Amino acid sequence: MPIHPNTSRLKELYLNAPYEICIERARYYTQSYKLTKGEHPALRAAKAFAHTVRNMTVTILDDEIIAGNRSSKLLGVVIPVERGDVNLILDMELDYLLKRGRQPFFIDEIDRKELDEEILPWWRNKTVRDHKKALYKKQGLDFSFSKNPFVIGQIRKSMDWGRLRKATSVPNATPGYKLRGLKELLHNNPALVMNVFDVQGHLVLGHKNILESGFCGIRQNALDALNNGARTDKDKAAFLESVVICCEAVRDFAGRFAVLAAGKAKKEKNPQRAKELEAMASYCAHVPYHPQGALPRLLPPS
Repeated sequence: MPIHPNTSRLKELYLNAPYEICIERARYYTQSYKLTKGEHPALRAAKAFAHTVRNMTVTILDDEIIAGNRSSKLLGVVIPVERGDVNLILDMELDYLLKRGRQPFFIDEIDRKELDEEILPWWRNKTVRDHKKALYKKQGLDFSFSKNPFVIGQIRKSMDWGRLRKATSVPNATPGYKLRGLKELLHNNPALVMNVFDVQGHLVLGHKNILESGFCGIRQNALDALNNGARTDKDKAAFLESVVICCEAVRDFAGRFAVLAAGKAKKEKNPQRAKELEAMASYCAHVPYHPQGALPRLLPPS
C-alpha cells in the first residue's frame, strides 16, 4: 500500500524537529493542586486533568487529518510533575540535558524560570515519589548497610556498579551532585529502576466501553451509581465524581479541536484541505464523547 503524501511530509517534519521541554502540563497541574488542597486524591487528580486539557495548547498541523496533541511543542516532553520522578531529573540534570552533544533538549527561558522558581519548588515533599520514600522509611525498607560479607558481595554483584556509573555519569559532575545521586539511590530501595523512577504502565484499557458507550455513556453510568447509593461511601463517591469530571473534560478537549478545525476550514483556500478540516471538525464534535456508529464517513479512504 503506498504511503499517503501527508504521512511522508509529517514524518520528515518530526524527524527534523528539535527535542523540547513543554511545561504546560506541569503548570496547569500545579495551578489546580494549589486550589484543591484537602480534597480527596481522586478528585484532585481529575480536576487537574480537566484544568489541563481545557487550557493547554491545541494544534492541527497542515498535513494532519487526525487531530490530537499532548504537548505545545512538536516533539515536546511533558512533565508528570505530581509523580515526582522527572522532577528529580530536571532538578539535577537539566543543564546537562540542554548542553549535551547528542540530541540536546531545548526549553524557553521564561518557561525554565517558571519551572525552577514556581513549579518544582512547590512540589517538593508533595509528590507520589516523596510519599513513597516516607512510607519506605516508616516500614523499614530504606537502605541499611549489612555487616555480613556474603550479603555485601551479593549486593555489589547485583548492582553492577561499573555499568551504573557509566549509565548515570554526567560530565564534570560535582561532589555535591554525586552525593545527592547516591542518597537518592539509597533511599529508593529495594529495586533501583522501579523505585528511582515511578514506572507507569503505558496501557489504555476499556476501548470497547468507549466505542460502545462513548464517554457520555460512562459519565451516565457514574451518575447512576452516585444516585443509587454510592454517595454513602466516601471513597467510591469521590472516584465516581472524578469519572464524571474526566468524561466532561474529554468532551471539552475534543470540542476544542472541533472549533479549531472549523475555524481553519473557513480560512483554507485549498478545497480538498478545507473538506478535510470540515470532516475533522465533525468528527471531533462527536468523538470520543458519543458512541460509534452515529457519524457517517466524511472522508473517502486514502
